[in-house]
Amino acid sequence: MHWEPMTVDEYAGYRLREGLKLVKVDGIWWMEPRPCFFLPLFLFREISPWSRRYPAKALLGGVMHLVPPETSSAATMNFHVHDDLQNYSLDTLSSRRRKITRNSLSRFTARPIVDLEEFVEAGYRVYQVFYRRTGYWYKKERIVKENFRSWAENLYRFPKICKLGIYLEGRLCAVETSYQVEDVVFGDNLFSDDVSLKLNVVDFITHELRQGAAQTEARYFFAGLPSGVPTLDNSKSKKGCKLLTLPAYCKINPLALALARVVMKDGYRKLVTVLAREEGQTAQSPGFA
Repeated sequence: MHWEPMTVDEYAGYRLREGLKLVKVDGIWWMEPRPCFFLPLFLFREISPWSRRYPAKALLGGVMHLVPPETSSAATMNFHVHDDLQNYSLDTLSSRRRKITRNSLSRFTARPIVDLEEFVEAGYRVYQVFYRRTGYWYKKERIVKENFRSWAENLYRFPKICKLGIYLEGRLCAVETSYQVEDVVFGDNLFSDDVSLKLNVVDFITHELRQGAAQTEARYFFAGLPSGVPTLDNSKSKKGCKLLTLPAYCKINPLALALARVVMKDGYRKLVTVLAREEGQTAQSPGFA
């Protein structure tokens, strides 16, 4: 597996076409995952507080970003990552995980899906099974085949995005998309059918991605922000993810925070988990300056 690194501007082009709300202010791309709340599109970008202008709407909601290590900070941000990428091997896994991964390597094969039509036709069948199993809420309109095709066509407009197909007995059973932005590799979309999930296809994919990342000069493989859902977060830890805690700046309008606590409970829970200093620890009220 090989990634050609994207610039942040290239990455912004991809995410804009996906419908993510973005704005570029003072040379920094900001995303708006919640109304009036902003994070840098490249989450690992370090910014000294108030050294750049923030999006104007952040005054109504809030802003959060990493800061340089020497900056005094009352906040932190947590990330699920694989680090020390170049030294990865099966021997770095626990004995149980190593056995599961080796078994999965005997069952599955992987190759890039270079043909858009294969991605649409075979991938859509896998996505249907995935959706029936999970009821996955994000971009749920993709369950309509025309929308799935539109999403796929956008993916194929960006050749630096890897579209990895996983096959069981010659049949596509899982899809993983990933890319590298600057010096961080990102796992993006992952969906699988029921049979492959029971046969530990996620361990197979994790191994393939980590093995590929070992051939790069990237700092991290980013597997996502903590969700605040223990089962989801613990599953990543079991597969070797590290909880990386870095100094951050966070400023949230108190009224917006109080509203989020009441009407956006999932988002508030995730925010608290991202800001907690240790896994499982409750963060202080996130009105940091």
